[in-house]
Order: sequence, then C-alpha cells, then structure tokens
Amino acid sequence: MKYGLWLGIVGLLLLAALIWYSQRDQGASPPSTLGTNSETSAPSSDGTSTESSSSSEAAGSGQYLTYSGDLLIGSGRRLLFFHAPWCPQCRALEKTIQERGVPDGVTIIKVDYDSNQQLRQQFGVTIQTTLVEIDGSNALIERYVAYDEPSISAVSSHFNLK
Repeated sequence: MKYGLWLGIVGLLLLAALIWYSQRDQGASPPSTLGTNSETSAPSSDGTSTESSSSSEAAGSGQYLTYSGDLLIGSGRRLLFFHAPWCPQCRALEKTIQERGVPDGVTIIKVDYDSNQQLRQQFGVTIQTTLVEIDGSNALIERYVAYDEPSISAVSSHFNLK
C-alpha cells in the first residue's frame, strides 16, 4: 500500500514538472518584429516614434532600452544585447553601459536571454553577452560576444561606434 502511494506521489510530481516545463516559454515568444519599452516611446510631430532612455546618458545621447513586443521604429544603429540577470559578465557590461552611457546615434536593446529563445535562434545567439547589430529591416549585420571583455568600450571598439 505504501509503495503504491509513494509511486503515485512521484508520478504526480513528475507530471507537474513536465507541465510546468512545457508551458514556461508560452507567452514569452517574441514576434518577428523588434520592440522597445513602451513606457519610453512617444510619437513625434512627423508620426515616427522617439525613444528616451531610462538609463544614464552621461557619455552620449544614445539609448539603452528593454526589449518588448512593440514595433521598433527608429533610426541610427541598433544593437541587441542578449542579457541574463544571473550572468556576472552581463551585469558587468550593463554596469558600464549605465555608467558611461551609449554612444550618440546608437540604441542598445537589452533582450532577456532566457525568455527569448526564438530571437536567439533567429540571430544565432548561443551565449549571454552577445550583441547583435541589426539593420532597418531587422536583419543581422554582425554578431559580437563581449564575454571576455564586458565593457561598453570593447563593444564600441568592435562595432566602431563613436
């Protein structure tokens, strides 16, 4: 009797874990378009969207935004920063971005590495601290992994940002 009860409990736990695992990414799949933080987006007089950064802009007037599913309407250079909050290298890179700012004309969009698997696959991202430059049609231009040197200086040097 005890063996059957124990087996039933283990089976229920395994079933619950399977259900949780299969549903943990539902709702986190990003659309094929890139987005901005809707709180930082405001329409301008010409009908396009202007975005403001909630981060420090001490060294430049570039923008550091959090990815969301809204349509990204922007100009200038755009980099997707695949970030994980548990990753020490990601936190180090984010700290330098916040302290030193983003270069003029550049928008860095922080994408949660763990919850955006479709976006990772689309751009061939396999490790946190990867930055992907995209063009106006959201196509890959170049990929860079900042793991060994997680600083805005290294990113700026690699992408030739001014």
